[in-house]
Amino acid sequence: MLDDSPSEHDPLIAPPPLPSPDTVEYRQHSFHWTEFRIRLLVFFMVCCITVGNYFCYDNPAALQDRFRADLRLSTVQFSLLYSCYSWPNIVFCFLCGLLVDRLLGVRFGGVLFTLVVVMGQMAFAMGAWINSLTMMCVGRALFGIGSESLIIIQNAYIARWFRGRGFHVVSGLVSTVSCLASTLNMTLIRRIYNTVDRYQPGPAAIGITLLLSVTVCFLSFLAALLLAYIDLRNQPNVLSPAQSVQLRDLKQLHPSVWLASLISPLVTSGPFVALGLVFLMSKYDLHGDRASTTNSIPYIVVGIGSPLFGLIIDYSGRNITVT
Repeated sequence: MLDDSPSEHDPLIAPPPLPSPDTVEYRQHSFHWTEFRIRLLVFFMVCCITVGNYFCYDNPAALQDRFRADLRLSTVQFSLLYSCYSWPNIVFCFLCGLLVDRLLGVRFGGVLFTLVVVMGQMAFAMGAWINSLTMMCVGRALFGIGSESLIIIQNAYIARWFRGRGFHVVSGLVSTVSCLASTLNMTLIRRIYNTVDRYQPGPAAIGITLLLSVTVCFLSFLAALLLAYIDLRNQPNVLSPAQSVQLRDLKQLHPSVWLASLISPLVTSGPFVALGLVFLMSKYDLHGDRASTTNSIPYIVVGIGSPLFGLIIDYSGRNITVT
């Protein structure tokens, strides 16, 4: 007898229905433009959370001659503004890592430290306005604690969302955006100061200029809030408490990690950029705006080179060799 039962290849038999977008099967077997857009938005927000501190970090360097003239600061006092930024972070960066791992978490830590950056820059600006070196140093210390801790948060977000191939390219692109913020500071802050100085000369001109820079820090704070919300909604893989970093894990770090940590402070251009403006003006007789632009060349070079070297590292897998 012929089998009249329907076959799965019978054209009269309707194909099985497509899985609903709400099912696990749909999420596993389809390409998500939504996920791509979310990752793109996360990348943009990760870049933005440190734009404020990179823009404001070299506010003094871009206005070095004005700080010395309007606030009557000596070279030693001016350098103290950068020392106050760095000194607390000799210890606090390590403590921040422990706090983020064990207590704060990446989301709350990002919001908290962007707020610290805003508060520090505001205190620095008010100190300049009233010509108080002590208040300026306190503001720079707060700003430094928030800024360097925020870089730790930024790296944690990058590792969480872009782990695997392409990680170093993303890190390089984030570095490019940060260097772009520093370059814009060198280019724009003097023009802002010159405009303010026409109507409110003296220490008030510097104070108002620095207060206007606070708006960039506040935008970074808003970016941290949005990034925390996106991360909470999507909940990518997060380290469980059992996998959290412990102090005893430091013994397991490869010697190359310690070596790279020691090399990093030796190749920074920060001290040269901090004092470079007046040097370029006096040594090469450059105008203030041109000297400020020339002083930003290290940031331009880093901004161009970081993604390229990130691409090389991703494809070669030789982090230490390329470094």
